[in-house]
Amino acid sequence: MALLPFGSPPPKTLVAGTNITLTPSGSNITIATTSGGSAIAPTVQRFTSTLYVTFTVTSANATAGATYTDGYGSTVTVLRTIVAGTTLETTATQLPTGSTLTKASGTGDATIAFSADTNTGIYHTPTSPAPLYIKVTMVGAGGGGGGSASGFTGGTGGTGGNTTFGASLTAGGGSGGQGNTGSGSLPGSGGTNTISIGTTLVNVQGGGGGTGDNSSATAGGPGGGIGGSSAFGGAGAGGAAVVATNGISGVANSGGGGGGGGEQFGVYSSGNGGGSGGFIQTIISSPSSTYTFTIGVGGAGGTGTTTGGNGGSGFILVEEFYSLAAGSTTSGITRSINSISSPATAGATALTDYVYFVSGTTTLTLPTAVGNTNLYTVKNAGVNTVSIATTSAQTIDGSASPITLPVANTSLDLISDGSNWRIV
Repeated sequence: MALLPFGSPPPKTLVAGTNITLTPSGSNITIATTSGGSAIAPTVQRFTSTLYVTFTVTSANATAGATYTDGYGSTVTVLRTIVAGTTLETTATQLPTGSTLTKASGTGDATIAFSADTNTGIYHTPTSPAPLYIKVTMVGAGGGGGGSASGFTGGTGGTGGNTTFGASLTAGGGSGGQGNTGSGSLPGSGGTNTISIGTTLVNVQGGGGGTGDNSSATAGGPGGGIGGSSAFGGAGAGGAAVVATNGISGVANSGGGGGGGGEQFGVYSSGNGGGSGGFIQTIISSPSSTYTFTIGVGGAGGTGTTTGGNGGSGFILVEEFYSLAAGSTTSGITRSINSISSPATAGATALTDYVYFVSGTTTLTLPTAVGNTNLYTVKNAGVNTVSIATTSAQTIDGSASPITLPVANTSLDLISDGSNWRIV
């Protein structure tokens, strides 16, 4: 049996139908009980490389799923229904132009004028119930691989875009790998992050790209440099040597770097790999109702006779954690400490542990055991006999009440089994 340190309170006993939640805070632990309900499973929202566009409108009406066109080749799909709203959230096939959207299908205004549009989405924290906290996992986009061409003229890959969540979380995009510009050409660097909210679980810089073959005079060289691997993997392979193939793009939504363009033996050397995006995982307690977000776009592969692979796009995963199902209750345990010397009935406030120091020859009567989940500690604090009685002929460990504590400085802990009392 494990021994408790001297002076420790008695251990708590779990009762059927009651859940215990331990919440650490520094060196302290808060014990909270939940009753009358069940835990809610976490929910998840994912945001990928889809193009999110948010419009500023005036008193517009549109139903989720309706589609609109801008007249210049872009089609947008409404994500959230608005009624006389000023913010229209959509996904788009390409960035819109102009200032008017015309309905193509679904329910909503025939035309919607907009004064501004941004390449952002909006995360909405659930309500009814609201989560206690959210866990945000995100990766920046990978950089493009460098291209390869004769005369050491391969182009440098583009830098991957940052992935952002609100104003305080940024998973940085990786830089592009340089083309075959000579022996000093460099691969792309991994993206770095900014975290200024919540509790950081993981903060990992992106992986750097691999170096290509900087000399075309070597037969069967290593080819294009591999892209940097993110925490999700997804690196693009470098283009082949000798046969001179293009670099492979990083995997979409992984943040992997693109591979460098391959070399043509005796003609030109190969490009370098792009760096991968940085990786973040953070807990945000009591989250705000909304957060604006952007998904990093992979950097373009460098130009050349053989091109570098594009970087993989970024990604956001938001997990929402709850406490109780609707109708449940939650509270911390309260301890009530009492000294008595005359007959009394013990308290029955829910989620309360009662301690009674009893002096004199007297009786403490327990409340009904039915529906009671409290813990009762009774101590003989004098030199006389203390009696513990029950109501409604309820028993204590199967015996009729009252039971007695005849010895000074002895104590008992009692708890209900749902219908009678038990000594623990």
